[in-house]
Amino acid sequence: MLKLKPIAADVLEERPLILGLAANPDQSGKGKHSILAKSNIEDVNPHIPVLVNHKSALWFMDTGANISVMSDAEATALGLVVHAVDTKTSDISGTMTAFKITEVDELTIGRTHLKHVSFMVLPHTQPPFDDIPTEQQALLGIQVLWALRSIRIDQAQQVEIAGTQDSDAPSSPIAFYQSQPVTQMSFEGKELIFTLDTGATHTTLNPPFAKAFPETVALGEKKEHILIGVGGSTTQHSIALERLRFMLAGKTTVLSPATVLLQKTTGPSEWTAGNLGYDLIRQTAPYTIDFQRMRFFTQ
Repeated sequence: MLKLKPIAADVLEERPLILGLAANPDQSGKGKHSILAKSNIEDVNPHIPVLVNHKSALWFMDTGANISVMSDAEATALGLVVHAVDTKTSDISGTMTAFKITEVDELTIGRTHLKHVSFMVLPHTQPPFDDIPTEQQALLGIQVLWALRSIRIDQAQQVEIAGTQDSDAPSSPIAFYQSQPVTQMSFEGKELIFTLDTGATHTTLNPPFAKAFPETVALGEKKEHILIGVGGSTTQHSIALERLRFMLAGKTTVLSPATVLLQKTTGPSEWTAGNLGYDLIRQTAPYTIDFQRMRFFTQ
C-alpha cells in the first residue's frame, strides 16, 4: 500500500503499526477440528479456552476486531514483551485511542497451534477489560478466528472449531470489507448489509437504516445513546424503538429495544444498515461462522 498510495492519509496513519508488526514473523498454523472445554463463565459472549505460551487463559472471540487485543495487565502476567507504536486505532464509537503491540509465540486452541500471533495492547483500566479478571483480559480478533477456519457455538455455548458443516443448512453469505466481516439480515423482506461483530454486546442500527425505513423510525423516541468502546465512550443522537424483527440465516431474531444511530461512527456505518452484535447472533444458536465457505450457518 505504501508503494501504491505513498501519501494517502489512512496509509500514513497505519504505517507505524505495519512497521511494528513487520518486525515479527508472520502468523502460521491453521485450524484442526476440536470441541473445546465449555467455559463456566455466564457471560453473553462465548469464551474460548486457550494456552498462551503454555499458560491457561480464557478469551472471547471478536469478529469486529481486525487484530487480537489484550490488556497491559494480561501481557505482564504472561511475561510478554510490549512495544510502543506511534499511531492510534478507532473503536466502535469512533473514538481514537493509543495502543502498544506484543507477540504471542505460541497460541494453542484445542488441537490448533498458532505461532507468532500479534496483539494490540491497551490499558487494563479501559473497557472492555476494566471489570474482568486477568486471564480473561484478551479478545481473539479476525486474524486468529480466520485461522480456525470455522467456529460453531451451540445453545449451551459449547465451542467447536474447524468442524464439518451441512452445506444445505440455512445460511447467509459472509464477505469482507477490508478486515471487517459483513453479512446479510432482512427486515420487512428487504436484504440489508450488517457488519458482523461478535464482540459487540448489543446490535445497533446505522443512519442508512433510518433512511431506508423512515416510517418505522418515525414511530420511535429521540434519545441520547452511549456507545462504549476501547477508547472510552461517546454520546450519539439516536431513535429508540421498542422492538424490531430481523431474519438472520433463516431464523427470526428480535431486537428489543432497537437503537437507530443518526450519526456516522465508523467508516462502515455510512453504508451498512447496522452493526450485528451478539444479542441477535446468539438467538440463532446453534450457529457456525464458516470462513472456508464464507457463510453464516444456522441449524
